[in-house]
Amino acid sequence: MEGIRVGSVNINNLRYADDIALLADGEQKLQELIVNVVVEESARKGLEIIRMKSYVMVFSKNLTVTCSIMVNGTALEKVDRFT
Repeated sequence: MEGIRVGSVNINNLRYADDIALLADGEQKLQELIVNVVVEESARKGLEIIRMKSYVMVFSKNLTVTCSIMVNGTALEKVDRFT
């Protein structure tokens, strides 16, 4: 699945401990990555996304970018930073 390019490498996720950061260069691509890959594959293994612990963060030169990512009909909260 397409993510962002760093040099000649495609990166669409960063994993650490029990967290995953998903990366995409557009809202539609991120939505497809979450819904079509993560949610569906997780469900096959009996897992689900905890929406209360899931967030969206946008990096852009354009400060007015809007992004609405949905998981099972609920929009994820947009944040300015992760801790």
